[in-house]
Amino acid sequence: MKLAIVIPFYNESSNVASVLDEWIGISAKYGGAIVAVNDGSKDDTLQQLKKLSAKFPQVHVVDKPNGGHGSAVLAGYRYAAKNESEFIFQVDGDGEVSAEGFEALWNQREKSDLVVGVRHFVRASLVRTVLTKLVVLLNLTLFRTHVRDSNCPFRLFRGNVLDTILEFLPDKMLVPNIHLTILFKSLGMRVNQVELQRSWLRPGSRTLTPLRLVRICIQSAAETWKLRKILRTNRSAMIESLERRSQERESHWKQSISL
Repeated sequence: MKLAIVIPFYNESSNVASVLDEWIGISAKYGGAIVAVNDGSKDDTLQQLKKLSAKFPQVHVVDKPNGGHGSAVLAGYRYAAKNESEFIFQVDGDGEVSAEGFEALWNQREKSDLVVGVRHFVRASLVRTVLTKLVVLLNLTLFRTHVRDSNCPFRLFRGNVLDTILEFLPDKMLVPNIHLTILFKSLGMRVNQVELQRSWLRPGSRTLTPLRLVRICIQSAAETWKLRKILRTNRSAMIESLERRSQERESHWKQSISL
């Protein structure tokens, strides 16, 4: 498929219909499909997803036991990669970012392997602001990479590049988007950032207490340290795999031109 839009959901029954309504329109416009991942919701999120999938065949439902946001995102990425999606987009199911912002990222696709949105937290708490800056500092210190909003859940991947890198990652991670951003930058992939207009941002349905944010930051730091080992051990294999996939893509493009 040309485009897969990965949307993780957990207890989002109040948002499912409106969120999918937005993204069904985008998928139809750009020739894509939606990968809706239900992360073991306890409300009727799954039932609503199944009803919408029956009505709109471009909506693919992936149901999995609850494992947290990170594992749901990874499950969606792997499903999309398995179906050979040329581009893979991710947005959260809480409707925090409007679909109006999609085109700004889509327009960067030909010169990017990863396009990451940059949010503006107008009313961000002091704790969130400090922890966000600490994540940036940690990435700079350990990997010498700088992305202002490395965990932004509004991002567009080149499918074959993401598929290659996923082969080296575990199935369960707390903040895979941060680590994927680091890997793309560290491996020399083309990473671009797009400012998200404030008019595209809405209050998300998830609220995190300062204590929960601190715990996430500590766990994220521990995962980031492990990622450093993964990168050191597998850097050559990753680069070799990426080069092979790039050659295969170029060969396929040349064959399609000659037909």
